[in-house]
Amino acid sequence: GADVQDQLHDWQSLTALDSAGLTAVLRHPSMNWRLQAQRLLVERAAVDAVPHLVKLVSDPGVDEIGLNAGAIHALWTLQAVQPDGAGWLSAAASALQHQSAGVRRNAVAVLSQFPAGQQQLLQAGGLTGDTDSQVRLQGILSLAEMPVSAEAGRLVAAAVRRPNADLWESDAVTCAAAVQAVPFFRALAADESPAGAPLSGPGMRTAAIVAEHIARGRPAVAEMQELLGGLKTADPALLEVVIRGLADGWPKDHRIVATKELEASLTGLLERVPAGARGKLLQLANLCGSKALDAYAKEIIESLLKVVADNAAATEARVNAAREAVSFQSENAEILNAVLSAITPTAAPELAVGLIDAAALSTADDLGKALIERGTVLTPQAKSAVVRVLLSRPATTTAMLQAFESGAMDLGELTLDQKQALRAHPDRGIRAVAEKLMAAGGGLPDADRDKVLQSLLSLCEEQGDVKAGKAMYVKHCSKCHMHGSEGKAIGPNLTGMAVHPKHELLTHIIDPSRSVEGNFRIYTVVKTDGVVLNGMMSGESRTAITLIDAEGRENQIAREDIEELVRSRKSLMPEGFEKQMNGDELKNLLEFLTDKGKFLPVSLDRYATAVSTKGLFSNDDNGPDRMVFGDWTPKIFRDVPFLLTDPRGKSVPNIILLHGPFGPLPPKMPKSVTLPLNSDAKAIHLLSGVGGWSYPFDQEKTVSLIIRVHYKGGEQEEIKLLNGVHFADYIRRVDVPGSEFAYMLGGQQIRRLTVTPGRRDVIEKIDLVKGPDNTAPIIMAITVERN
Repeated sequence: GADVQDQLHDWQSLTALDSAGLTAVLRHPSMNWRLQAQRLLVERAAVDAVPHLVKLVSDPGVDEIGLNAGAIHALWTLQAVQPDGAGWLSAAASALQHQSAGVRRNAVAVLSQFPAGQQQLLQAGGLTGDTDSQVRLQGILSLAEMPVSAEAGRLVAAAVRRPNADLWESDAVTCAAAVQAVPFFRALAADESPAGAPLSGPGMRTAAIVAEHIARGRPAVAEMQELLGGLKTADPALLEVVIRGLADGWPKDHRIVATKELEASLTGLLERVPAGARGKLLQLANLCGSKALDAYAKEIIESLLKVVADNAAATEARVNAAREAVSFQSENAEILNAVLSAITPTAAPELAVGLIDAAALSTADDLGKALIERGTVLTPQAKSAVVRVLLSRPATTTAMLQAFESGAMDLGELTLDQKQALRAHPDRGIRAVAEKLMAAGGGLPDADRDKVLQSLLSLCEEQGDVKAGKAMYVKHCSKCHMHGSEGKAIGPNLTGMAVHPKHELLTHIIDPSRSVEGNFRIYTVVKTDGVVLNGMMSGESRTAITLIDAEGRENQIAREDIEELVRSRKSLMPEGFEKQMNGDELKNLLEFLTDKGKFLPVSLDRYATAVSTKGLFSNDDNGPDRMVFGDWTPKIFRDVPFLLTDPRGKSVPNIILLHGPFGPLPPKMPKSVTLPLNSDAKAIHLLSGVGGWSYPFDQEKTVSLIIRVHYKGGEQEEIKLLNGVHFADYIRRVDVPGSEFAYMLGGQQIRRLTVTPGRRDVIEKIDLVKGPDNTAPIIMAITVERN
């Protein structure tokens, strides 16, 4: 049959048509015609068209793909010509039951525009329970636009209990719950869900976010009374989440004066809140200007410290109790000492580190001294946590430096990244003392990194031991880097490093800041409470930033809590690595990193051009033109391993997108990308074979991608890959003979391409070159299969 893109319709002037005629055109198969008819009706303010439009909205029919375009256009035309809903409100409400999900979604959107329509939506009841995810999403978002009401709060509470909600639906529920906050919590407390289902983990996270949102909004005493008064029947677990969120989000300078009713509510909650959260409740009471719970303070602190000292209690319960006790009276040295005394040499590492982190919440004058004294009897993992806490505040850092001077602590206890943090400390006095101590103790790395590198280059010519090198990787590198399935994904993935020569790898090890990518630079944050944090910025939003430190710990920091933010030129990987290993150990590490097995995955992180979790072919970062794996761990397809690059949300380029003439992004992309291989190749496997504007959008067998192979010795070979043969459109599964379907990424496909070089010689590098056609090819991973 004829291609629908080429179908022509007989021309007709629409300006001569009356309202009934224009309404009939809203059924036209061409969207351009429908939009023109809709425009003319709106421009004419055609109130006489309302009966015809209502009839069109009431049409229950659908086309072959389940749509009723005429009804959708009629709904929006009605909203424009008669925005108060007079004469068509009941028809739009009936459209909420239409068999077409598209009509239902647009009916929700139209009705949410005015008060009478909002009431219809609330009365419909099933606003958040539609079987179609897009209709549910529109319904939930409409609740975020409505005035605060008990009915809206009840519907949001029902939505938050829905299992298996996707990311977008969960975010929409959080937005709606933030607007309908008080009735939302009252509905949850009253357990108005259909089956009394318990709140899930995602639901609890939403509750925590909303509670913190309420607090950050500086609530008045009346709002707090209404909220806490409605929680008297809440499940204790929910109650704890809300109390913690309120206390944690409360601005430091916001104070209210509690009424008798608010004090009564706080006292009533004391018996219902779990024991581990009573300290937070007392803290919240103080923030609310209430003294009603002061009489219980001593009793609550004693009960919390009893849990801390109970060896039979769960680790999580002991750590939480310690945090509650310390944060409730942070200046109290007795509480601090009680928490630290529970850290014994026999304590499990998780307990010891958790209690040290709890002690870090203390503002007692002797915090530094107490931690240093306790550190003398701790295991290495717990002692490392002590050092981390000592580095977090200027006062405790000063105490640590004094301990180095007196011999109470050994400078060698610091890791390289901790030494780097001291040398880059925002306090000039601390920096000067630290550098003086490290220089005297031989712990200061040679500032001339090139001289150090030159002295070690001879190791690159020696043969090392792969097995011993792996042990060095596990000991020194795995806490920040992945290799295969081992390690942590903080710094660059080292799996594909064998494509680089030893001298290049040694350069990055010895002088990590010589050529460092922006996303691996170190940031220093000084918070308003004096806490100093260092790490790599892994994400940011309008209200917060996230840092990942060298141990992989995430710290989310509200922007309002940031006093100073400094971006260093230094890499998160510290200098001075040569002081951690001798020459033989470094030689073995290089041998391990350059060891080539049968399959050699190529890391794309340094060569990627686009972020696949953002819009690739449009300006919409949440649309269908994205390539998103469920996780970014290595994949194995047909026994071939592929190394994916983690985009870290939407912040790090992770795929190679090449130039194309269409869309906002492809014209900005490079026409070629060069990748080092330094290996022979029986075959080169690619997770690719898809692109924008590829077959069947363009059915010509044109050249989409050229793989130019550079052999050692200067010979070259070009392998041409064709649209419609090797490449197909990304947007859905479309099969072509020259590549194989591999994975479905939501509604998008990625395929496996295999090319065979004509020679068995060593390949120094390959160029991925965009062909002359209009497609925009995507490459997500490359693996070399060696001879």
